[in-house]
Amino acid sequence: MTGDEYTRLRMTWLDQVYDDEALSKGVATNVAFFISKHFNRQRFNDSGVFSAWPSYGTLAEKVGCTERTVQRAVGLLKARGHLKTKGKGGRNCTLTYFAILKRPAAEEALQEPETTAQKGRHPCPPLEQEAVSASPKGRHSTPETWTSDGAKGGHPCPTNTLNKSLNEIVDGDAKPQIEPEPQPAAPAERKKALDEESGLGRQSVTPAAAGVAVLAALIKGPGPLPPPPPIVRRDPRPEWLMDHQANHGWPNVYENLGNPDRWADAFEDLAFEMEPVVASRDSRQWRAWVAAYRKRGWPLPPENGQLVHFPDCGPKGLDDFLLRLETALKVEASPASGNVLRLASR
Repeated sequence: MTGDEYTRLRMTWLDQVYDDEALSKGVATNVAFFISKHFNRQRFNDSGVFSAWPSYGTLAEKVGCTERTVQRAVGLLKARGHLKTKGKGGRNCTLTYFAILKRPAAEEALQEPETTAQKGRHPCPPLEQEAVSASPKGRHSTPETWTSDGAKGGHPCPTNTLNKSLNEIVDGDAKPQIEPEPQPAAPAERKKALDEESGLGRQSVTPAAAGVAVLAALIKGPGPLPPPPPIVRRDPRPEWLMDHQANHGWPNVYENLGNPDRWADAFEDLAFEMEPVVASRDSRQWRAWVAAYRKRGWPLPPENGQLVHFPDCGPKGLDDFLLRLETALKVEASPASGNVLRLASR
């Protein structure tokens, strides 16, 4: 993430807040503005996440109101889906704010095509193009007409740019120029388009969300494993078997963002709980994660000093984090997930 990207996305988030008509154009929007002034640029560059931790007192002083008013404004920003918080806040307690950038409506889903009906009439269905019947030389062809339910032979539907050529009389000597009409995508094609635009190819995928996607792949278990080396077959020590699984069970899992079937909202919901760790033996955090992953037989990227994202709960809280991730993915994949509230990340 670059510095220009930081400024652009920060302003995008502020525009999102100011465009929310449910927010008072006073306290709530001012609180959001001063929270954004405290966003940690380095954390954004490392993880792609906007985070800040100013106290209620600091925000109240900037906005010119009481701490109780700031607390209510933060609650409203959370309820409207602009903020997440971590911690309890208050005296001697740190409250971390995370900005949520909502997806544009066009990226949320490909809506079912709808036909617009004129007032008091039935909608005109999409027409399927058919060749205009040929007429004897020197005569005009008979135009095809369509009823409102799509049958031939009735009164024509109101002319529009898509069916205009079908309701015009075409000269017999001239070839009809019928422009192909865009047809609605079939359900399978629509699903494929959704999957292709679900986040894997977007530059907006943050490193923290990619780290959650990798964990989602790891909890599914390894793929087919090749036979272990002869020395491991002769002496199948558990640590050797785990190393073999880690080396061959998840090919290119870090390069391909975990190879998910489709991008899940849970990846971004839990991205706020990921923290960057330097992949170096000099890092105590890295060594702790290496030990935890080796015990599970999970792969790790090479130790080249790059940043790798892990849950901020540490190895001791990994089981709880994975349970919440697995539950969130099941809820999201459920056919009735549209009627179920998504689980809060924390």
